[in-house]
Amino acid sequence: MLPKISIITPSFNQAEFLEETILSVLDQKYENLEYIIIDGGSTDNSVNIIKKYADQISYWVSEADEGQTHAINKGFRKATGDLVAWMNSDDIYYPYAFHAIATSYANTNGAFDVYFGDKENIDKEGKLIKRYYYPPFCSWGIKYTTNMNISNQSAFWRRDVLDAMGYLDESIQFAMDYEFFLRICIKGARFKKVNSTLGALRMYEENKSSLEEWIKIKFENLKEIKKQNEISDSFIKKGLFYMYKAIFVAYGKTFGRIN
Repeated sequence: MLPKISIITPSFNQAEFLEETILSVLDQKYENLEYIIIDGGSTDNSVNIIKKYADQISYWVSEADEGQTHAINKGFRKATGDLVAWMNSDDIYYPYAFHAIATSYANTNGAFDVYFGDKENIDKEGKLIKRYYYPPFCSWGIKYTTNMNISNQSAFWRRDVLDAMGYLDESIQFAMDYEFFLRICIKGARFKKVNSTLGALRMYEENKSSLEEWIKIKFENLKEIKKQNEISDSFIKKGLFYMYKAIFVAYGKTFGRIN
């Protein structure tokens, strides 16, 4: 039987992209899906869009919350899937992403804590900006680089990881994904790479990932998170990781192991 997958979408005043995000989940045609939308009390057309698909959404709410991270955790606490993930309301999954993850989960008998694939950055119109190929998980990649080499747009993890290793840190509003993946890595989570591009991060002028002020906050968050986890910069380990990644990508492209 296919694992039950729970997807959480935190939403607030992003009606421009929300429907595309919702459809990227529902159009997977994945039978064992639980889809949860936590809207923060949007004042645009978001609620009407959610209501349009309400019969296919397992649970949704529109009410004031304490920000994106709090909204995601609210959804996780509602989730009952074997695997959980979150997709922001301006990002998307690619077709067959859930089946790729479910197949890997089934083939490994659910032996890993996190299953993840590659991701892309797209622009406001959905055109490709950059494709990111991630190598099999290496702790050096998340400890000594700033791009993590894993992304919530293409990562799914066992629901019981949240209970065993903790939810997202609600004091963090930008690098909460980095802190989460780093924390569970340190606590011994097992990661499984799926060689398929599963989702996309949308980059545009109004997106906080693109705004200079938020980029500064991101790097301040990263610095503080590493300090709290007693991780010192190591240019040697960083360089060795990038060499490992370059070899993986070159090998994969040469022998058709990545697409």
